[in-house]
Amino acid sequence: MAAQKERCYSARTLYEMYKDGSNLLYFNFLKPILKEVTDINLLFQSTNSDITKVYGDLKLLLVSVVKRIIKPSFLRYDIDMCPNALLIDEIDRISKALSNPHALLPLESVDFGFAFTELAKKNIVSPEDLKSVQNRCFAFMLRLCEELLKRLPHNTKTIQKLRYFDPKMVFSPISPRFIDLPLELLRCSTDIEILEIQWRNLTSLRYSDICDSSIPIQEKNTQEFWVDVLNIKETGGKKKFEDLALFVLQILSLPLSNAIVERVFSVMNCVKSKLRNRMQVDMLQAILRIRLHLNASKICCKSFKPTETMFHKFTSDMYDSPKITTSESESVDSATTLDEVMDIFISEGAQEINLYD
Repeated sequence: MAAQKERCYSARTLYEMYKDGSNLLYFNFLKPILKEVTDINLLFQSTNSDITKVYGDLKLLLVSVVKRIIKPSFLRYDIDMCPNALLIDEIDRISKALSNPHALLPLESVDFGFAFTELAKKNIVSPEDLKSVQNRCFAFMLRLCEELLKRLPHNTKTIQKLRYFDPKMVFSPISPRFIDLPLELLRCSTDIEILEIQWRNLTSLRYSDICDSSIPIQEKNTQEFWVDVLNIKETGGKKKFEDLALFVLQILSLPLSNAIVERVFSVMNCVKSKLRNRMQVDMLQAILRIRLHLNASKICCKSFKPTETMFHKFTSDMYDSPKITTSESESVDSATTLDEVMDIFISEGAQEINLYD
């Protein structure tokens, strides 16, 4: 209607595209597959994605597309045994199959989707145009698989080990061994013996001993689970699994992509505007940290109430900058950053961090 009555150029262009049967076939092919890709893309852009599961979802998407264009003989059937596990040999097998012309299915055997197949039966295009569209769809799926392989991490062996931190794996009948954990991410100063003792004690417990049994273990978020583990205390009040929980939470705090970094840069541009272009780095860093903390804790700046400790520190001495050596500065920054990350994990309701509110 807009193309005929309002003479809108964009509407007329779209109308002519949809009138073309070849374009209509291609759009019907793209619709379901792009929805899956968009869902995975949103997971990587989210600030609350479970790092132990999101790469498994990416691999699941890769396998589902690969099976539509690759001959089954080039993919061993044990690929279905652990669909969410990021196994190195499976990824290598897929990569070799995609680069092997003999492994590709013929066009008549390729799965182009239900909507595409049903529309093609109506003979809305000639056989030559149908073959051209099929070649176009096939090329899209092949390129998509290649791009998904690039998105998989290079340190696949380490990422693969992160799934052992999932509560379902921790309390499985055959719990992972301590040596199976990503110990290559440990700091040099970490006491491995303490971590091993805490891991064995943890796997000896039950899920109900740590978390609220009203939340099934299948629905328990990995980060929230390890926060619960961190808060477990002995009779004397000392945290029982502090070293192990802090080690795991440091790993789980690693960003999946640069999306969160780009958001911080966007907020930085809003804070340090042209009118505030003389703002120093320390002030800018302080404002960004305050915004992050308020949003993570679900606190509005209008209702924020300073503590007694803050009032005692609001003196003229707060403007004096103490001289700190480079080594001391690095240790202070790393300790402060870790404390802030832990506050974000432990804070109630910190499900999604929105820096723009």
